[in-house]
Amino acid sequence: ERDKRVRVMHQANRGEAGARNTGISASSGQFVGFVDSDDYISQGYYENMLAPFRKYSGIDMVISGISVVSFGRTKRVSCGKDILLDRNRFAAKFFQLQEKGCLNTVWNKLYPAQLTKKVLFKSDRKIGPDYVFNLECFTLCKKFAIIPEHGYFYVMRSNSVTGRAVNSYQPEHELEKSLEWRRLTEFFFKKLAIPAVDIEKHLSMRQPLWFYILAKNVISPGTPYSFRQQAVQLGKIMNHVERGKGIPIKKGRGKIYCLFLLCRILRAPLSVLIFLKTFIFAERCCRGSVRLLRRPTPRPEGDTCR
Repeated sequence: ERDKRVRVMHQANRGEAGARNTGISASSGQFVGFVDSDDYISQGYYENMLAPFRKYSGIDMVISGISVVSFGRTKRVSCGKDILLDRNRFAAKFFQLQEKGCLNTVWNKLYPAQLTKKVLFKSDRKIGPDYVFNLECFTLCKKFAIIPEHGYFYVMRSNSVTGRAVNSYQPEHELEKSLEWRRLTEFFFKKLAIPAVDIEKHLSMRQPLWFYILAKNVISPGTPYSFRQQAVQLGKIMNHVERGKGIPIKKGRGKIYCLFLLCRILRAPLSVLIFLKTFIFAERCCRGSVRLLRRPTPRPEGDTCR
């Protein structure tokens, strides 16, 4: 049956950002939320997300946890208990919340409609548009509510936009564009008044992952570089890695940390290139074996909405 509250809109393909901006512009309610086409929510999800706005005054954004669905298994990611954070406390806890997976995406949040109409999505970014949108929203907020809700079900698929971005060459993961991205995020960190020592620690701890993403991109399928050019590009990336500085091993990223450490020891771009190709080939073989053994993600049943 048709629901009069639902409006279906058609437009020429303008990408994810263009579709979301059209929805924001056409919205007439007080609040805006986002659900990706592959995902689903529990029936009471948005009722629970609205509760802090009704209970407290001056709330500018509500943030929830999520449920990650992958290979038939569901894992809950919690952002914490019921808490209210003013701007200063939010800035102090920013990187803790980010590491929990609470801040980068738009679909575990509820925004006042007027806030989204001020910001909109930037159509020139294929990777990370949610994060830039959120960073800009955060700078306009004074009070945040975090709730122990997990009614948003994020379904991980290998053929998703994110999956394709990880497994194939992306121009936005070129060194110069990545450095531009880091400068942009640092600008918002400072605008949020996040302590400088926290920003420095965050960037230092992300070095191994940053190196891995950029280096893997150089040799991924679809790369425009020849074997010799790949070595040159890796040399440029290595030149931007801080040398002689201890980096704490982050939980769950020991493999990437060890890769990063060995590449720093090897130093020579050609040696790093050969090592990386061997490492990534072995990684893909292992992942392929694991997929064969796991069950596919089932369709949602029961008390859920698509």
